[in-house]
This record gives sequence, structure tokens and C-alpha cells, in this order.
Amino acid sequence: MFTQVIAATANPSHHGGHRGPPHRIEETPMSITSKARRDARKRREKAAPRGRPLVEHAHIADGSGAVFGGAVRKGDEWVLVLNGKPAARTDSAAMVLAMLRHIAALRDGAGDAVRLTMSTQLRDAATAEAEAEGKTLDAYLDQLEAEREERAAEKAAGGAVAPGAMH
Repeated sequence: MFTQVIAATANPSHHGGHRGPPHRIEETPMSITSKARRDARKRREKAAPRGRPLVEHAHIADGSGAVFGGAVRKGDEWVLVLNGKPAARTDSAAMVLAMLRHIAALRDGAGDAVRLTMSTQLRDAATAEAEAEGKTLDAYLDQLEAEREERAAEKAAGGAVAPGAMH
């Protein structure tokens, strides 16, 4: 892209004897930095979150208080987030809570002090799912963990997971 710069010089026939063409058009390249700034602005606008910001409903913090995992609600889905990136999606509040408990247990088993906190909305949604199954929340989360261990054992043994066995 080019911008046009018009440099007017006097024509001897028009303005008291100065020599030179009546108009000279020079083509100057567009500033390189202006394209870079425009491209950077477009990337920022594209990366900007649309709609309402995501609300954190749970997080796992290490012993120093640094958050390394959590859960957010996006539309009808619960999203498990690890190290700032989405790791899994589910429509089940209990399932995302079971995944968070599993991660916390792994870190705790490795000798790291961890703390899992959750919103009342996540806890209430998971409790409602547990009650629909006729269980307490803790019993339902234990059942989900047992199912995860079963799938892991089948996978390690080389067997396929039975359809419907995954939640």
C-alpha cells in the first residue's frame, strides 16, 4: 500500500517564473509499524473473550497458595482447567468435582500440600446429581473414582472400555 504525497512547485507560466513541473507526485511506502500495530490490535480483539467472562467455581492451590487447577462454567458445560488451559469438558458437576478431587489426591500423595475449594453453585449441582442417584455427594464421588480406576485398569490391561461405562 502506498500513500500519495503531493508536493506543489510553482510553474513558471503560472507563478512568477519559478521553474519545475506544476505538481510532483511521490509515492511513499506506508509505515511498517502501522501495519504491525493494526495486526496486533486485530489479534487482541480476536483473543478477547466474548460475552460474559468465565467464573471460577473451584480451584486447587498448592501449599504456597498458587492455583494450578480449577473448574469454570461455560454455557451448559463444566470445564476442568489445569495450568490455565482447558483439560476436559463435561455436563456433569459431579464429574468435574471428581476429576478435581483425583488431581488433588495425586498431588497430596506425592507429598504436596493442596487445598481444593469450590463454589456453592458447583457443590449444589453435584449434590443434586448425587441425590438423583440416591447417594450422598461423597458416596457418589467415591463411585465416580472407582469407575475411573476400573477404566484405567482396563486400559492398562489392553481391554476396551465398555460402551456406556464412561460418564
